[in-house]
Amino acid sequence: MAYLDKSGLTELWKKVKSYVDANGGGTPTTITGNAGSATKLQTARAVDGVNFNGTADIAHYAVCYTTGSTAAKTVSLTNFKLVAGARVFVRFSYANTASNPTLNVNSTGAKAIQYRNSAIPANLIKQYAVLELVYSGSYWYVVGDIDAAVVLSTAAVTPSAITTWAYSAAISTLANYDEIRVWLEVSDGQKGWVTLTRSDPAETVITMYLSSTYNVRVQLKWDTANNKVGVYVRNIGSGWTVGQVSMKRIEGVKLK
Repeated sequence: MAYLDKSGLTELWKKVKSYVDANGGGTPTTITGNAGSATKLQTARAVDGVNFNGTADIAHYAVCYTTGSTAAKTVSLTNFKLVAGARVFVRFSYANTASNPTLNVNSTGAKAIQYRNSAIPANLIKQYAVLELVYSGSYWYVVGDIDAAVVLSTAAVTPSAITTWAYSAAISTLANYDEIRVWLEVSDGQKGWVTLTRSDPAETVITMYLSSTYNVRVQLKWDTANNKVGVYVRNIGSGWTVGQVSMKRIEGVKLK
């Protein structure tokens, strides 16, 4: 039983400790404190694209000050790391008017911003809008839906004669939409939005009746093959003229 006395146990402990220390089991010297009082992780980990080592809070919010006409948007975000799954919340100080915008966070590289699996159209990002974006490994995808109609044309279109179609100029961005709306006016009479869809682009008939003198029947048509919208006056009362019927505005409502 000599090995179990105080002297023997002390010697045994020395040998065990020596073995543990020699095989990497000693107390780490690069971390301050212990599990209960540590102030820093030995190895930082990326949390949704932000490096975290325990010394600072995690934030995903950034402000984009890039002008609206510049496609290459930039933002700064402390400790950001570009990895698949990285998330940012960006407040845009200017409405975007550029086609095919990109986002570059902390100079990690410009990546295209996509909405519903396509390049986000110009004019969809409004001034002061805050968008949540997630990085796929290739693109920045907008999370959720953007509830905003996009102005596609403000050029007035007025028929030159009754029963004669008048069309807008070709609007290339119409090709991006499944649903649009048209602002239709008849002099000082009725005014309002008319919705047209790609799935049913045939002629939509609108009847406006104030009296036997002030009345009109108008047709609208979305020419999806040529990216145009047409207006046609079928008949009109004597109180108005065909020149008082006009499409004033075309907006994109729902992207493909």
